[in-house]
Amino acid sequence: MAIFYINTSTIGPLMNVNKSIDDNQTSQMKIDEEEEGSSFVDINASGESTNEGSKHSSPKQLSMEGSTTSKETRSSLKNKTYFTDDELGAKRCFIINSLLSWSISFEFKRETFHLAVVLFDKSCAYYEYICDNMMFQLAVVSLSMAAKISEVNTPTTNDYLEVVEKNINVKISLEDFFSTEKIISRVMQWRLQPKTIYDTLHEILFKWDEMFGTNGISFLNDNPLSYIHYRQIHQVIDTLVHHHQYVEFPYEHIVFSSMFILILRDINFELFNETNKHKAIYDAETLKNCLNEIMNEQNENEEIRNFINNFNAFLNMNNVSFDDMIDSLVFSSKLIEIKFYYFESKEKGDNYHDYITWQTKIEHFNDIMNL
Repeated sequence: MAIFYINTSTIGPLMNVNKSIDDNQTSQMKIDEEEEGSSFVDINASGESTNEGSKHSSPKQLSMEGSTTSKETRSSLKNKTYFTDDELGAKRCFIINSLLSWSISFEFKRETFHLAVVLFDKSCAYYEYICDNMMFQLAVVSLSMAAKISEVNTPTTNDYLEVVEKNINVKISLEDFFSTEKIISRVMQWRLQPKTIYDTLHEILFKWDEMFGTNGISFLNDNPLSYIHYRQIHQVIDTLVHHHQYVEFPYEHIVFSSMFILILRDINFELFNETNKHKAIYDAETLKNCLNEIMNEQNENEEIRNFINNFNAFLNMNNVSFDDMIDSLVFSSKLIEIKFYYFESKEKGDNYHDYITWQTKIEHFNDIMNL
């Protein structure tokens, strides 16, 4: 069994040592589509309730398609409380990091981790209130279901129960595990392969390499520098999904924003001067002004100037304007000084694509919490 690197001291209230999930705790998760006790509130992109005639909704009222159009937010997919409460967001951050750690332990691919995150979030968002232990139960079952879809070899149910009990002291019975599978399936309306940010990222990276990969920065080519860029962008995205507010932005905007900041960093562009650097990171208006200057002013450095031109052309090709994604740039800017991790968790085989899609951990989890 792998040794996990999670620092549980950062979220004390989340941990219930040696506490099993009994019938009283699981009863709130039993879904009855006709029952008035269900407490999911579906909201539209403007944040208004879409079921004003009743405060309850059934799973049929959830939009489960992973739409990622540039004009659409993910607000219609979530319960407002689950994604806006900072205390709950801190708990979620810890659990998402647990999912990442378990994925590493079981040698899952990155796409499995990201699919598990979507299944977990949409299941949790069905309820206005959910206890801590039940969140862990939904998390591990979401990972199990994602692995059945994405992986060739999958662990046994007992393997999942063991890793949860050993690392976070939460006991889950076999009965609860299998009943939770049914719950997640019903909440998802059995559409268990929603679009994830991982899918969107690979679509965008493929387009970028097709346009600029032969004479500039690339991500998917089989060479050492491209491999580094690939690992960097994935660690940025993996880190961003730890923050509950990432769902406020279309997937494309987060990917474009992360690529923009990452490439500027990699070509040694000083994003902010020393007098306003830290202020810009924490002050949205200052940061927006800095970013607009970068895009609109002619830089003396030819490499930077070429990248800005290429990036603008790339956005236009994808029907996205720089102004559209300014808020997601502010969100992604928190990762300007992220420390990347390049440990190769798997030997390189004949299939380069399989090799680069393997999971690797995020270092400095406490730094993520502080972000």
